[in-house]
Amino acid sequence: MEVLHKNRLHVDSFVRDYLNREKESASFFDYGFTPEEINRRFLEIDKKKDMYQKAALKKHLSTYNQSFLYHKDALVELDKLDDDRAVMVVGGQQAGLLTGPFYTISKAITIIKEAKKQEEWLQVPVIPVFWIAGEDHDWEEINHIYLPGNETVNKYTYEGVWKPGASVSEQDIDEETFEHWWETILHACGETEYTSDIYKIVRHLADRSRTFSDFFGETMRWLFRGTGLVMLDAHSPELRKLESHTFSELFSRQFEVQEAVNKGITRRKQSTYHVPQGLPEQDSIHLFYHKSMERTLLYSYDDGHVADKNHKHLFNKGDVLNEIHTSPERFSTNVFTRPIVQEKLLPVLSFVAGPGEINYWSLLQPLFHMTSSKVPPVLPRFEFTCLSRDVQSIMEREKLSIDECLEGNILNKVEAILQHAKKVNGHQMYENVLDSMENGHMAMREAWKSLAPSEESYGETNWHIVKSELKKFANKIDTFQEKQEQERVKRLMKVHHFIRPKEKPQERVLNVIWFINRYGSDFVWELLDQDVERNRPHIVVKL
Repeated sequence: MEVLHKNRLHVDSFVRDYLNREKESASFFDYGFTPEEINRRFLEIDKKKDMYQKAALKKHLSTYNQSFLYHKDALVELDKLDDDRAVMVVGGQQAGLLTGPFYTISKAITIIKEAKKQEEWLQVPVIPVFWIAGEDHDWEEINHIYLPGNETVNKYTYEGVWKPGASVSEQDIDEETFEHWWETILHACGETEYTSDIYKIVRHLADRSRTFSDFFGETMRWLFRGTGLVMLDAHSPELRKLESHTFSELFSRQFEVQEAVNKGITRRKQSTYHVPQGLPEQDSIHLFYHKSMERTLLYSYDDGHVADKNHKHLFNKGDVLNEIHTSPERFSTNVFTRPIVQEKLLPVLSFVAGPGEINYWSLLQPLFHMTSSKVPPVLPRFEFTCLSRDVQSIMEREKLSIDECLEGNILNKVEAILQHAKKVNGHQMYENVLDSMENGHMAMREAWKSLAPSEESYGETNWHIVKSELKKFANKIDTFQEKQEQERVKRLMKVHHFIRPKEKPQERVLNVIWFINRYGSDFVWELLDQDVERNRPHIVVKL
């Protein structure tokens, strides 16, 4: 395994400027990335350390992590909470199947490395925490994975029964459906010396799991066994009890919350950067209500009532506060309020974010300040592109640079090859022949029309047949020549689809299981062991 760092310009201008610490983008946040800034953040957390329920937090997280097969090192890490100076590096993701896209792995690696680094800087306990967004309910976002194929990437969807509207933490695994899906996945990955063992362990982890959030946690702890990565399910009813006070505050101050959210969005609009896409509705109170396997966004109405848009769930404000107190598990956050709940629940030393999250978090400074908090240091996660040995071999053979592969320039090379392969341009010959024939054939059609008016359409039909046959001939000429380079084009497209699947960065599409099956279950450990630099976050790994 060889690591290469690439200083690539990010496609998103805000993220690009944020990574470069440009003044305007940095102004949306309260801290930078330096050891001095991390220390400043620690000192400010330490002043309010009594607000964190560390004993209750340790009890819950220890119980939750102990439920996983590979739990030992996470429990050792949680013992650090006995020290009242203990803080956390936090990041999170949806509970995707087999951990979802590769960037989940990238994020967890960043969390672990940052926790270790910041612990060395500060000489205080720093715990790596992975926040599972178990309250997310978009089932079709997480019920599949993508794997590389011979000519493209292929999608493999779990077809089991699902509960419409239910959160991922409430979606049960169907044993028979999972078994069929898992066998299909390994067949697509291909038989290797590791396949048999991987089949057994993943099957065992699925057997131990009731829901897909459970399975996600089990899989993450297996891949990161031997590390202290602590898993946290945001939709755990027990955890919600520790968050009820924050839910009450957010609800009681709902109009201030709305004002702060709108202020953050307005500020971004007035900057030189675009507003992130996919923002939730700003006129809600930014809290969801869960009941009967449904999740609905709540709104406040002029008559003083609180309800969802369809008024299926109708409350007065006192009812909401009472239910938050008695049944906090019925409430969850959206993209704006989740970071506030996290901030009040956990001693967040720093937050590890992907490009999308960096954009969202740039809107949150007014909301954090409204709740007497500061936006924690938001650290960009590492971005990985892994090159399999066969892909490297093709790159060497075709003299492809890593940069041109990452930028998607292989497609230009393929187009140039196909154009060069055409010593005779069949399509152009087709156009030329049509031009030379059109007037003559038109004269024939007019003559036929005068001779047999009732059968005028025959002439048009004949012309369409002539054009169709000529086009077939032209295509045959071009195809024959292209076939001379067909194998070379296939090789190039294999590289392209591996590095830029679906025209996106590799880690946004491919699942880690393909690499685990090819290189063994220590693959993630080997990635963790590499010396990588935060200020050059795109990492190319030659396997």
